[in-house]
Amino acid sequence: MRVLDESYIASMKSDEKRWFAYALAAIVGADGHIESNELQHLETSLRFLESDEEVQNILRVAQSGELPKLPILKVPRQTAFQILLHIGAVAISDAVLSKSEVSAFKFIGAKLGFEPRFSMQLVKVLFDSLAIDKQIDQLEHLASIMEPAYHQV
Repeated sequence: MRVLDESYIASMKSDEKRWFAYALAAIVGADGHIESNELQHLETSLRFLESDEEVQNILRVAQSGELPKLPILKVPRQTAFQILLHIGAVAISDAVLSKSEVSAFKFIGAKLGFEPRFSMQLVKVLFDSLAIDKQIDQLEHLASIMEPAYHQV
C-alpha cells in the first residue's frame, strides 16, 4: 500500500491533520464494517495526532459508518493529491470498493478540489497497481520455491 510521505504530514497544520484523520475514518467506516487490515491502516495513519483521546474520537467516527462533516480543504495541489492517494490506497486495501465507499471517496475528493471523474480514475489506477503487486508477490513466491537452473546464455 502507498503510504503518505511523512513530509506532507509534517507540512500540514494541525487542523489539516485533523481533517485528514476524519477523512480516513470516513473511508474506513463507509461500508458499515471495518476489516482488520483497514483498522490497522487507520491506526497506523493516525499516529500523527497529538492525543490518544483524539485518536479514540476518530476511531469512533469510523465505527459509526457515518460521513463526518468535512469542510473544503485548501492545501497545495500536490498535498491534496497525496492525501487522496493515501485515502484511496486505504479504501482498496481489502481489494473491494463498495458503493458507499465510492460515494465517500468522491465526497472526500470533492472536498480536496478534485472532480469525481479524477477521483474514480485514481481508484482505477490503484486497483491496477494492487493487481500488479499481487502478481509480483506470486512471482516472488514462485522464485523462492524454484530449483535454480543455471546455464550459459
